[in-house]
Amino acid sequence: MVAATKDKKPAPATKAEKRSPTIFKLCIAALPLYPAIRINLDAAQGQGETWAIVGIGFVIFGAVCIEHAIHSLRDKQAFSSALWGTLGAGFLALNLLNAIGNLAAHSDHSRDQNRAKMVAAESLSSQKVALQKARSEQAKVAGEATPESIEAEIKAQKAANAKLWNASFSCDLAWITRDATKALCATIAELEAKKAAAVKRDEIDAKLAKLDEKEETKGEAPSTVDSFADAMADGLSAFGYSVDEKGKLAIVRARDWGKAAGVELLAGFGPTALLLLFSGRN
Repeated sequence: MVAATKDKKPAPATKAEKRSPTIFKLCIAALPLYPAIRINLDAAQGQGETWAIVGIGFVIFGAVCIEHAIHSLRDKQAFSSALWGTLGAGFLALNLLNAIGNLAAHSDHSRDQNRAKMVAAESLSSQKVALQKARSEQAKVAGEATPESIEAEIKAQKAANAKLWNASFSCDLAWITRDATKALCATIAELEAKKAAAVKRDEIDAKLAKLDEKEETKGEAPSTVDSFADAMADGLSAFGYSVDEKGKLAIVRARDWGKAAGVELLAGFGPTALLLLFSGRN
């Protein structure tokens, strides 16, 4: 019994056990495709779902073609390697052009959004300055007294001088003859002007409150249209090179080209490199 136990061999691995590491490695090898696929998904709003799916298909097929080309080259199959290599290079070129277009559109959209936010913020700021100036003018007349309190003062003046008020037929200019009546009507006129200024001041306060709500809703406006381009321009200015708006746009385009090249090269050769790494082959 002891000898039989020692000679017993472990059970062979099942198909599922053999497949699970392979599936895991394939999933890891497919990760370099994600950035390129993400670019196509982000551009789906502008191009439509069909073109996004086509772009994703190009990315996947390009990686597959490059993997087959390298596999055929390793097996010394010249024709197959040339065929798959040509297809892979073609898909890689198409993917690169597509990525450049998508990234450029995304950059332009972001720049337009930032520019619109900055213009909106400047408009709100100028409106607030104008309203604050108008409020200060009204506050000079009315102070901080409420319209209701001023109206109470007017009623108090009329009640205290009811005879003069009634005799002048509510301060009709044709009936203002006595000095006492003139003083009463002048006081009431000043209070009426003060009340009107207080009403106008409160209306301006309501408008200012709405502008504050808009600022809170829109959030803080960006300080620049493109921070990367401005940072590069500042760095070049330190070496004596001045960069205008066209130069900043060229910087942004160079960044888009660099991103597109990096993403597509990663998607084209990354899966193959990982598969070779997992297989332990040179």
